[in-house]
Amino acid sequence: MKVPENIKKAIRDCAEAENKAKMNERIIYRWLEKMKLTEETCSDINRDMEDAFIDYCKMTNSPDEFIEVIENLR
Repeated sequence: MKVPENIKKAIRDCAEAENKAKMNERIIYRWLEKMKLTEETCSDINRDMEDAFIDYCKMTNSPDEFIEVIENLR
């Protein structure tokens, strides 16, 4: 089967974007751990930002809202 050029490009672009996203996700999770904002590291369950990251950034594409939530933590 011949794969059209636009589909080849889409496949390559998708793979590249997925790789970049995974690398950035690791950076974010490491920072959340360092800041004690993960389920394993937080002292208060309300400070667990792992689910918030998924909700704001992966599910609804609202990264600025996620940043605001973190900046409003006390």
